[in-house]
Amino acid sequence: MGSQQIYEPQIMRISSTIGDCGNNNPAEVIWFQKMLSESGYKELTGREVGVTGSCGRDTIDGIRWYQNMLSMKPTGIIHPGDIWLQEAINNVVLQPWRKTAGAVQLSVPEGQVTFDAEGNDYILPDYAPKKAPKRPNYFSRILHWPGDVSGVTIGRGYDMKLRTAGEIFTTLRSIGIEEYRAVIASNAAYLSGRQAKIFVDTTWKLFGEISYIQQIELFKRSYLEKKNYAKSFYDKKTKNNPHVPSWEQLDQKIKDVVVDIFYQGIRHPASLIEAAIAGRAALINYIRENSSLMRFESSRHRIRYLQ
Repeated sequence: MGSQQIYEPQIMRISSTIGDCGNNNPAEVIWFQKMLSESGYKELTGREVGVTGSCGRDTIDGIRWYQNMLSMKPTGIIHPGDIWLQEAINNVVLQPWRKTAGAVQLSVPEGQVTFDAEGNDYILPDYAPKKAPKRPNYFSRILHWPGDVSGVTIGRGYDMKLRTAGEIFTTLRSIGIEEYRAVIASNAAYLSGRQAKIFVDTTWKLFGEISYIQQIELFKRSYLEKKNYAKSFYDKKTKNNPHVPSWEQLDQKIKDVVVDIFYQGIRHPASLIEAAIAGRAALINYIRENSSLMRFESSRHRIRYLQ
């Protein structure tokens, strides 16, 4: 039987200062340098810190990097009283990939067609790698950037581009994501395009992976936002026409596809509402004649869902 690598936690609380003008007890400096190395610091920044027990400029820069990530003042020094910072440093390393993923759950109460299109996942945890996936933009339970003008996203479509730091922090904490990770993600507020890509490239390994349940809870909130917006828009466009069905009377699959299109983003929603009113065939033709929608049809499968 082949040998199996066992992960051994390294929990520690320092008793003296580490960093710029600190006491720099060699054993405690080694602890931090090991934590820094195991957190993916080299992969994220391109800088390497040797485990030497000597606190040089490279180690101080690593302390500042952590402090910046956690929205703390980058003093370059860790005090024994900085319990929250020390817990964050420990937790980054104590969160090996898939440690808290839980049982596979890829079904949602509503919006399944949208959920399925908004990201990929490993189907069986026994077959999943025990390390960070090589292509993060196709794996939804980590920070990723879908491209174009999208913002930093976590889960199946929780885009932070139009969200405040406070909203992001509160939402992530409410679904059980640790405080230090919620702080990291809140720094993505209002970022989009290239800024979002840079943030993801430098942060996704540090943030780590959310569980299946947390992904579903985030999706339920995001989907409800878009469903309410789609319904409000539909009601506004049809309020003066008593001969069209109400939103509640629409075919369920038509509503699902309309919300899915709003979820992804649409420039001319009025014509979408007209097609939805006319029925499934009209909505299929609307999708086929819209190049921006057909561009994603191979992954979103709206036409197949409506047929």
